[in-house]
Amino acid sequence: MSPDEALCKLQSYTSSGVPFVSLYLNVKPRRDGKIEFDRIKEEAEFYLKRFSGDTFSQACLEFDLGKIVYCLQSNLKPETKSVAIFACAGDNGFFVPLEFTRPITRNQLSVGEMPCLYQLAALCQTEELAGEQLEVIAGSVTC
Repeated sequence: MSPDEALCKLQSYTSSGVPFVSLYLNVKPRRDGKIEFDRIKEEAEFYLKRFSGDTFSQACLEFDLGKIVYCLQSNLKPETKSVAIFACAGDNGFFVPLEFTRPITRNQLSVGEMPCLYQLAALCQTEELAGEQLEVIAGSVTC
């Protein structure tokens, strides 16, 4: 799936009232070989606490975050520099991972009723303005 196709699919998403996770992350490993994921983990803990009164939403969010971590740890291509991952377990397991060969503007974790599309839209616009094809490595990988 290309970034433009993903953007169209995500723009037409209808909220089901459960948490929708949007993650933008540069995945170039640090010197120790690990992805810089600490701040994102802290934000994930914040969101999990926010949904602590809603057992179903919290379970969906935990599932999504676990699936994202698994995807990041086991399925990335060596040439991947950044990812955009969209997930909503409470909506029939909605999961769209995109891998890019160039870095993104900034790392961001967003949890709400709708996908956070600003960075993806900016990537698509940059691609269009530059007249170059943004290489997506594994947009339809099932993690």
